[in-house]
Amino acid sequence: MGWNQWALFRFSNKTYDDTLKLVFPNKGDHWGWPFADTQDSGTRNRITYDEIQDKEIGPQTSYAYGQTGKQNEWAGMEGTVDIWTKAAAGISGQKIARVYYSCPWSGKNQFTITDIASGWNVTHWGADYDGDALGSITIEEVGIRL
Repeated sequence: MGWNQWALFRFSNKTYDDTLKLVFPNKGDHWGWPFADTQDSGTRNRITYDEIQDKEIGPQTSYAYGQTGKQNEWAGMEGTVDIWTKAAAGISGQKIARVYYSCPWSGKNQFTITDIASGWNVTHWGADYDGDALGSITIEEVGIRL
């Protein structure tokens, strides 16, 4: 049932000096539940959004987590996560982009990146829009120095 609706998100920070973090603007509205990064998509170790919230992704590193529909329920999964730069002394953080994903029980999958800040390039690859699962998706963030 909902176990077939899943995605694994890998956030890859390609900058040389910016630490990034993940922020859930509406974690109470998410369908499904998050799981820890794993090499086997059949193994889903449940974690909480609080374990991911404000997770720091250092320069030239990556971080991954997944989200799945609920096992034995007729439900898919859906959510939103924002990518921010980490605030530094005297400098507030900047929202870089918003990622929206939806993998419903029936219908087409969705994956979009919006609100990309000036000076940033945020790309992705790997989304399956037609299958049961969105699958493994890499989201790459690159700061463009002007």
